[in-house]
Amino acid sequence: MRAHKGKSLIALPSDYVVIDTETTGLDYDYCDIIEVSAVRFTDGQQVEKFTSLVKPPLRTTYSPCRNNGEGETVTRYVDDYITDLTGITNEMLEAAPEPSEVIPAFMDFIGNTILVGHNVNFDVNFLYDAAERVGGKLLTNDFIDTMRIARKLMPELEHHRLSDVAAACGVSVPNAHRAEADCLTTAACFEEMKQR
Repeated sequence: MRAHKGKSLIALPSDYVVIDTETTGLDYDYCDIIEVSAVRFTDGQQVEKFTSLVKPPLRTTYSPCRNNGEGETVTRYVDDYITDLTGITNEMLEAAPEPSEVIPAFMDFIGNTILVGHNVNFDVNFLYDAAERVGGKLLTNDFIDTMRIARKLMPELEHHRLSDVAAACGVSVPNAHRAEADCLTTAACFEEMKQR
């Protein structure tokens, strides 16, 4: 239970911080953040950003068909699926800073500002848990979900994934599934939806 978690808002502020995370998977109990980004906007204009890879714990898994049809035990940070999706490799994560370094710096960067993100509850939950684990400031910021706004504004869309909303807003999606690029795509969609 995230007792101090902020509220989900429907609002169109001009000052906000867009956030995004990349993770080792979808389960809050077993997965970890591998990249985090935050981009600050003042009067709808980008003014500064924070981006960092985050070293997750090593995981040992059994792959039944990796070694000439025979199984083997593999120890790594991320599996091939996550690397293919994000472009983040085990070698990149080996050199990444620890959560105890990144998460407090991230929390300092966002301060008490309203957060914006696409399907942002996912990111907020991962960040809340990470902040709690490292023993720093809890994530209590209120947040705005651009997916929630898109569902109200564009009910005709079959799906409301970031790529779908971006296409409907006329926003290009370079380097999808990297935290900073997704922040910038989300911000462009948010500003377009505000105009609509």
